[in-house]
Amino acid sequence: MKKIIYWLILVAGGFLVYHIADVYLMLAFIGLWLAFGVTLLKLHLSDALRLWGFVIFYMAIMLGGGVILARKWSEFAAGVWIFICIILLFVFQNKIKRLIPMLYIAEKFEEIIKEKSKEF
Repeated sequence: MKKIIYWLILVAGGFLVYHIADVYLMLAFIGLWLAFGVTLLKLHLSDALRLWGFVIFYMAIMLGGGVILARKWSEFAAGVWIFICIILLFVFQNKIKRLIPMLYIAEKFEEIIKEKSKEF
């Protein structure tokens, strides 16, 4: 049932985006939806939704702020804003991983395995 809903959203959403916007946004929608499907294969639905919600929220802040700064001042200010956002993403990556329990558990498991392998 989940696969039917997934493919229905992919096809109907792509068709709707094509009629509302254009081909390029339709391709972007299909690409993002397929990437979400790959995430669903690896994570549970709640973890995948949490991860993609964060990705879309962060991209909206980063690109929206960049557009506002580019219109108000210049493209250089927008570039600085995006660079600062990327640096903040790297600085807070451990806090972000804790938002998704499965990623946090996988990271801790990897640390334990590395410690145990060093003992042997």
